[in-house]
Amino acid sequence: MYSRNSQSQSEHAVNGLIGLFFNGRMRRIQVSRTYLLMGDYQSALRTSIVSSADADIEALALTALGRRAEAIARLRQEEQKDTLFTHIRSWFCSLRALLEGKHSESLDAINEIIGRSAAPKPGTVSPSNSPA
Repeated sequence: MYSRNSQSQSEHAVNGLIGLFFNGRMRRIQVSRTYLLMGDYQSALRTSIVSSADADIEALALTALGRRAEAIARLRQEEQKDTLFTHIRSWFCSLRALLEGKHSESLDAINEIIGRSAAPKPGTVSPSNSPA
C-alpha cells in the first residue's frame, strides 16, 4: 500500500544518499585543492576526481609538473562539453589561454565571468592596457 508517509521516507532516504554522494565528492575536491596549494602536485592529481569539477586542479598540477601540453588538452576537453555552465567554461578558457600565452583571450574570458563587456570601463584591466 502506498502512503504519503512512505513517500516522504523514501524521498528522505534518496536525498540522504544524494547528500552523501555530493559530500564525498566535495571532500575529495577539497583534498585535491589542499594538496595543490601545499605544492604536492602528484597527490593533487592522484586524489582528483576525473570530472569537470577538478579540471582546473588537474591543469594547474600538470602545469606545475612541467606537463603543460596535457594541462591545455585537459582544459580544452572540458571547454568542448555542452553541459558546462557558461562561467565555468569561461574559467577553463581563461586558464587554457593563459597557458598558451594568449593573454588577451584569457582576460576576455575573465571579463565574461565578472560580467564586463568587451569594452572595459576606464581604470580596469583590459588586453590593451594590461601590464606587459
